[in-house]
Amino acid sequence: MPWPTLEVESWAQFAEMAAKITLRHPTAVSYLMRGQAVESWPLKPSLLRHFPPEVTPTQALAVEEYGLHEFRSQAHLHLTSEALPGNLPKAPPTEWWALMQHHNAPTRLLDWSLSPYVAAYFAVERDLAKPGAIFVVHTRPLDLLFRTEFTDGRLRDENLRDPKAPAVLMTWAPRKRSDRFVAQQGYFTFSVNILGVHDDLIEAVCGAARVKRPKTLLYEKWVIPPTLKLEFLRKLRAMNIAAHSLFPGIDGLGRSLAEIARLASAL
Repeated sequence: MPWPTLEVESWAQFAEMAAKITLRHPTAVSYLMRGQAVESWPLKPSLLRHFPPEVTPTQALAVEEYGLHEFRSQAHLHLTSEALPGNLPKAPPTEWWALMQHHNAPTRLLDWSLSPYVAAYFAVERDLAKPGAIFVVHTRPLDLLFRTEFTDGRLRDENLRDPKAPAVLMTWAPRKRSDRFVAQQGYFTFSVNILGVHDDLIEAVCGAARVKRPKTLLYEKWVIPPTLKLEFLRKLRAMNIAAHSLFPGIDGLGRSLAEIARLASAL
């Protein structure tokens, strides 16, 4: 079943759609949103992008374990102890994956945001000639399936290293969060089976739930045409959603100046 798709026609329409999914209890995670600069890109974690189609779970797990070992053994050379996961060396691999993701190492984690406006930024800030997309997912169907597979609600390290683990998605946020993760109102999904395809899993779970709850927004793709990208970028910048705020530090400042140049040249 393909993703239900809605083409965004204006900023005002987008803001109205965003308001409908953010008027929720502030401590409850109801929706996750992910912006992608090209709407045809799959929902694929960075680690999986490096594998050929014929890779086996055992092979993928071996690569993942090697990467984790190398990062964990050398991270202290570049980061302060406060930046590293606590309770070394017993911190779960998920906490290390979050740190690895922050420093551009490939992991099975997929980034999402609790903010539709942050997601919109990532949908429009690059590839200005191509339509971008915001993927919207209700967490409840995913969480229900996870609790069906893991009835005690606990995911153990051995489950993550099992080549025959069930392909179910977990929604998750790390205990120790980076400044970037906080600024982007971040969240993650990952498949317990390393090769689980996020697109397919979300379509299967939320598609089945949609049959019973046809009036509830469970999953949807909002496509932003190229003609609206620069306007969205200007509107978001006016809300202080830009590279300098989403990527705290000197690199974010540099990216922000590049955005200003891009916007100025389009006037």
